[in-house]
Amino acid sequence: MSAILRHPEMDAMVTEVLNMQRVKEMSGAVPYGMDCSEWPSRWYDVVRIAKIEEDRAEIAKDEVREKR
Repeated sequence: MSAILRHPEMDAMVTEVLNMQRVKEMSGAVPYGMDCSEWPSRWYDVVRIAKIEEDRAEIAKDEVREKR
């Protein structure tokens, strides 16, 4: 089960992180700067969780491809 599903209050922040990721890809801008030690701790946690969930989704996709 997704960490986000277990913590629904994180959903809005994860959505914001994913939106900011798209902004970064398009413009190179980072919301709190390049030094993650300067980020609000909750933002850092959400970015980390979003990456973990993205990796889990990619692993699941690979497993499905291997079964074909």
